[in-house]
Amino acid sequence: MTCEHQLLAAKVPDVLPSTVQSSANFSMAAGDFLKVYTEPDEWDCVATCFFIDCAPNVIEFVESIYNILRPGGFWINLGPLLYHYSDIQCSEDTIEPPYDILRDIITDVGFVIVKEKTAVKTKYAQNPNSMLQHEYNSVFFVCQKPATIDTIFTILVNDNTQAHTCVQCLEGENGKAKKHHTQRRRR
Repeated sequence: MTCEHQLLAAKVPDVLPSTVQSSANFSMAAGDFLKVYTEPDEWDCVATCFFIDCAPNVIEFVESIYNILRPGGFWINLGPLLYHYSDIQCSEDTIEPPYDILRDIITDVGFVIVKEKTAVKTKYAQNPNSMLQHEYNSVFFVCQKPATIDTIFTILVNDNTQAHTCVQCLEGENGKAKKHHTQRRRR
């Protein structure tokens, strides 16, 4: 709208990754997602933003995220499904499902959808003062890799009461978590 809007500065934090404290439990890696992150059961949470449609085969991304999450871990996603390979000649087979089919793939891989919302209005790398505005109808979801029988966990609840879930509680269909009772004991 104005010259000031055209010349508006964009401030980006200038932080060297090497200055982040080692106790921050933060990592960065450059490279192909499918080759960099391969260690099974390594992460408690994976967050993807404007990302999953960057794969020639989105199913490989879903399977990889499932593999690297620990049992009970979460995958949080926000972004559109534009599939960057749709108009490009490439040697790889591309798979570009709409969200309803992708959702089925996600649950078939083993995830449980905890929360989801479609048609989330999102913007990406734009000046809010510009006369040209781009908006995406994105999907947002939170899904969880189910805990397995090998996962024993303790949840602290209010009043210094500790809720302990026993191994029998975790036994269920296909080894997925099935909590049928909780033993409470005072600390």
